[in-house]
Amino acid sequence: MTPETLRRIIDPEPGTALWRAKEYGIDLTLLAENLQQSTTERVRRVTRSLQMAEWAKEVREGRTDS
Repeated sequence: MTPETLRRIIDPEPGTALWRAKEYGIDLTLLAENLQQSTTERVRRVTRSLQMAEWAKEVREGRTDS
């Protein structure tokens, strides 16, 4: 991602969809950080999140050995 693209995401021009999202309260820095990662890194992060969610569900339902 070029520095200019990153700047446009973090500080969007008024009237654009990104600007409206920012005005609505969406944290565009998280979007920018995510886009700077490789596809493999993003998949790894999502996989870890799903594993943690499954673990939390098992704990809530009392189905763990730990």
